[in-house]
Amino acid sequence: MSSNYQTMKDAGYEHVKTMCDGLHILKDVASGDLEIFASSKNYAGWAIIYKNTHLEFCSSIKECDKHKYGL
Repeated sequence: MSSNYQTMKDAGYEHVKTMCDGLHILKDVASGDLEIFASSKNYAGWAIIYKNTHLEFCSSIKECDKHKYGL
Protein backbone atom coordinates (compact mmCIF):
# COMPACT_ATOMS: atom_id res chain seq x y z
CA MET A 1 0.00 0.00 0.00
CA SER A 2 1.29 3.46 -0.87
CA SER A 3 2.14 5.86 1.96
CA ASN A 4 -0.30 8.27 0.27
CA TYR A 5 -3.18 6.20 1.65
CA GLN A 6 -4.24 6.00 5.29
CA THR A 7 -6.98 4.14 7.08
CA MET A 8 -9.78 6.20 8.58
CA LYS A 9 -8.42 5.55 12.09
CA ASP A 10 -4.79 6.34 11.22
CA ALA A 11 -5.83 9.58 9.52
CA GLY A 12 -7.83 10.61 12.60
CA TYR A 13 -11.26 10.68 10.97
CA GLU A 14 -14.68 9.16 11.59
CA HIS A 15 -17.26 8.49 8.87
CA VAL A 16 -20.41 10.55 9.48
CA LYS A 17 -22.57 10.20 6.39
CA THR A 18 -22.58 8.87 2.83
CA MET A 19 -24.13 11.28 0.38
CA CYS A 20 -25.21 10.68 -3.22
CA ASP A 21 -22.71 10.84 -6.09
CA GLY A 22 -19.89 9.23 -4.08
CA LEU A 23 -19.55 12.03 -1.55
CA HIS A 24 -18.81 11.30 2.10
CA ILE A 25 -18.85 13.50 5.16
CA LEU A 26 -16.04 12.80 7.60
CA LYS A 27 -15.30 14.23 11.02
CA ASP A 28 -11.77 15.17 12.04
CA VAL A 29 -11.66 13.55 15.48
CA ALA A 30 -9.10 15.99 16.91
CA SER A 31 -10.80 19.22 15.83
CA GLY A 32 -14.42 18.13 15.40
CA ASP A 33 -14.47 19.76 11.94
CA LEU A 34 -16.66 18.20 9.26
CA GLU A 35 -15.24 17.77 5.78
CA ILE A 36 -16.43 16.52 2.41
CA PHE A 37 -14.48 13.78 0.67
CA ALA A 38 -15.20 12.24 -2.74
CA SER A 39 -14.76 8.60 -3.77
CA SER A 40 -11.81 8.46 -6.11
CA LYS A 41 -10.53 4.92 -6.66
CA ASN A 42 -6.79 4.86 -7.28
CA TYR A 43 -6.38 8.57 -6.53
CA ALA A 44 -2.70 9.47 -6.89
CA GLY A 45 -2.52 11.95 -4.00
CA TRP A 46 -3.13 11.57 -0.27
CA ALA A 47 -6.37 9.69 0.37
CA ILE A 48 -8.25 7.91 3.13
CA ILE A 49 -9.18 4.28 2.55
CA TYR A 50 -12.86 3.58 3.18
CA LYS A 51 -14.70 0.41 2.12
CA ASN A 52 -12.19 -0.53 -0.59
CA THR A 53 -12.05 2.90 -2.21
CA HIS A 54 -10.02 6.04 -1.74
CA LEU A 55 -11.56 9.24 -0.43
CA GLU A 56 -10.09 12.49 -1.70
CA PHE A 57 -10.51 15.70 0.32
CA CYS A 58 -12.82 18.24 -1.33
CA SER A 59 -13.77 20.92 1.20
CA SER A 60 -14.61 21.78 4.78
CA ILE A 61 -18.19 22.33 5.92
CA LYS A 62 -18.89 25.65 7.61
CA GLU A 63 -21.14 25.69 10.66
CA CYS A 64 -23.76 27.74 8.79
CA ASP A 65 -23.86 25.17 5.96
CA LYS A 66 -24.43 22.03 8.04
CA HIS A 67 -28.21 22.12 7.39
CA LYS A 68 -27.53 21.71 3.65
CA TYR A 69 -26.13 18.27 4.37
CA GLY A 70 -28.79 17.20 6.86
CA LEU A 71 -26.45 17.57 9.83
